Amino acid sequence: SQTGHRCYTTCHGDGAVDGIQRMCGTEIGMPAELFAGSKFLSAAIYQRLLPRLCAHCRIPATDPKVGLSAAHQRLLREKFRLDPGTMYVANETGCPHCMPNIPGLAANGTKGVIVAPEVLVPTADMREQAGRRDWAGLMKAWRTTRRTGFGDGDMTGKTAFECALYLAAQGKVSIRDIETEFEPLDSYEIFPTADDVQLRGASV
Repeated sequence: SQTGHRCYTTCHGDGAVDGIQRMCGTEIGMPAELFAGSKFLSAAIYQRLLPRLCAHCRIPATDPKVGLSAAHQRLLREKFRLDPGTMYVANETGCPHCMPNIPGLAANGTKGVIVAPEVLVPTADMREQAGRRDWAGLMKAWRTTRRTGFGDGDMTGKTAFECALYLAAQGKVSIRDIETEFEPLDSYEIFPTADDVQLRGASV
C-alpha cells in the first residue's frame, strides 16, 4: 500500500472508525501516522445486513395492535425527527410472497436482506485525529460532517444505524430489527450538526 498502488482490504470491526482503530492496534500493528498522510486512506466502509420487509404483508408501524408503541413513535418524532407514519413492521406470520424455499422454515414477514452502510471519506481533520490515535476525535470529526436529517438519502457523515433509520423511513426495514441489530433508539447518541438547529424547528 506504500508503493502507490491502490489496495483494498477488510477487517472485522464495529464501524468505519473502529476498523481504522483495529488496523492500528497491537494485532495488525499499522503505524497510525500512515493514516495521517493525504494519499494513504481513500475511504473506510462498514456495513450491516438487515432483514428486508416483505412489501406484500408488512404492517404500518402506527398500527394500534401490532405496531410500535406510543413511546417509540414519540421518540422517533422528537429525537430523530422521523414520521412513524411512513414506517412498517414485519408481519410475523408472513405471507405466500415471503415464504422461504427452505423446508422447515416458516415465513416471518421479511424477504432477503438489505445493506445499511457507512462510508468515511477522510478530511484533513480526520486524518490528523487518526495520526494522533484520537479515535473519539476522529469519530466526532466524521459524524459532524452530517449535512441532512435522518429521513434524507444523503449519507454523508452518517453511521450504519442512521442509514438504517433512513431505510426504515422508506418502509424497507423495521425499527425493531434496527434495535435488535444495533441498539435501542433511546440510548443511541446523536452527534449534533449546525443544521440540527433548523431540524429541531421542523415539524413532522
